[in-house]
Amino acid sequence: MQKYQFKQIFVGLVDLCWKHRINIPTYTELNEIITGCFNETKSSILTELEALLTDQQCQQLETLLSPGMKIGPLSQPGITELKKINQGLRPGEIQENIKTLSVIKEHFLEYEATFQSLPLGEQATGYYATWFAKADYQQLSLFQNRYKVYLHLLSFIKHQFYFINNFTKA
Repeated sequence: MQKYQFKQIFVGLVDLCWKHRINIPTYTELNEIITGCFNETKSSILTELEALLTDQQCQQLETLLSPGMKIGPLSQPGITELKKINQGLRPGEIQENIKTLSVIKEHFLEYEATFQSLPLGEQATGYYATWFAKADYQQLSLFQNRYKVYLHLLSFIKHQFYFINNFTKA
């Protein structure tokens, strides 16, 4: 659904409430309801993710997240290199993309069963993946719940796998 459809639905619901003289919640009440539902859903996804991932898989994800390479004055995790897609047409740049796709594919296949088991739609996956792509290492380290980081990372891997596959087929 596109944004304007949500707005039309919302306006229609407000009109229906007015017509039937139903109290319309205030902005604050609506915000609390939506935020509560969002947090509850996210919490259940994190609980399910915790049950799905093995200790070995968690260690593999931590390896991806752990700093190692020096980029400028900071140490960056290995996943940082996978965030970049080179759009050049030179053979070396194409080879670099193929290598990136290979690594992403390897991780995607490792966690494919997890992706299928999680109740995470395409838009939610895109949201978490985009956040992860924009985040830096310090932001990731602020999450107290490591499964929250894993959710973002796994969403990124899934999103990149489909994105790069579509990019290379075009």
